[in-house]
Formats: sequence, C-alpha cells, structure tokens
Amino acid sequence: MHAIAATPLFVAQPFALALLGHRIRHTQPGLAKALLATGVVTAGAAAVFVVGGEDAAAAGAMERLALWPVLFGLAGWAWGQRSTRSAGGRRPGPHS
Repeated sequence: MHAIAATPLFVAQPFALALLGHRIRHTQPGLAKALLATGVVTAGAAAVFVVGGEDAAAAGAMERLALWPVLFGLAGWAWGQRSTRSAGGRRPGPHS
C-alpha cells in the first residue's frame, strides 16, 4: 500500500526536475545538468523501489534516494533565484 501511495511522487518528481533543468539550460547550464542528473538518479531509485517492493533488502535506501535528492535540487534552484536587494532594486523575473 505504501508503494502505491508513493508512486505518484516517484513519477512526478524526476519529471519535474528534468523539466526545470531543461527550462534553465541556457541561463544556468551547470545547475541544469545537476537537476537533470538528480532526476535520472531519483527515477532510477524509484524504479528499483517499485520493482523490488517494500520487502527488498535496500527498499528503505531506494525510497529515500528516490525522494530526498529532489529537496536538495529544488533548494539549489531556489538559492539561485533569491533576489539580491540593493538600493531597493529588484532582480528582474522571467516575465519582466
């Protein structure tokens, strides 16, 4: 039951990382590559977890590897997006 409940995350998170990496590939190529690599790792770990089942020897490690790196990837992207305030100025956004 746990695997069934977690499967949407296992599918959506690697896809979201790959999509974000693709979107920023021209402006932040290093971070884009890191996000794409993280998406591949999390997708692989998710596949191993789902195929192996919850009772497999490394199931807990695979589940964590499928979920936790996403937090670090998104934190890295957010860190790069923080606005540097100087003299009341704002960093222009993508729609400015």
